[in-house]
Amino acid sequence: MKTSQSRYVSSDNESALFVLSASYSQKNGEYWYSINDENIPWMELYPTCHVAFALGSAEQVLVFDFFSFSKMLEGCLRTSEDPDKKKKAHYHFSFAVEGSKVYFKKKLPEREFIEVTDCLK
Repeated sequence: MKTSQSRYVSSDNESALFVLSASYSQKNGEYWYSINDENIPWMELYPTCHVAFALGSAEQVLVFDFFSFSKMLEGCLRTSEDPDKKKKAHYHFSFAVEGSKVYFKKKLPEREFIEVTDCLK
């Protein structure tokens, strides 16, 4: 069942799916995303949770289980909350597609390309 624009929950409340839509950078050929901190505790509520990153179409989607996704957070840039500007803290993700391969662009502690092609669904 769809509970919001990005959140889906099974009828038995045992599993959830969080979907992120991409912004595409023509300049560097990357798909990038951001996720607010408030979404992380929601994902932790479910015994089974997956996070999906749409790569510009319904035919190309990366899907990670929550554990793998949470490990990826450690390599992401993160903004700070700024209540004066009404900005929430969030993480930035980016993926690069090179031919038939997809790479997570890890930023921290060092920049690194990590192949995630096997997560393409």
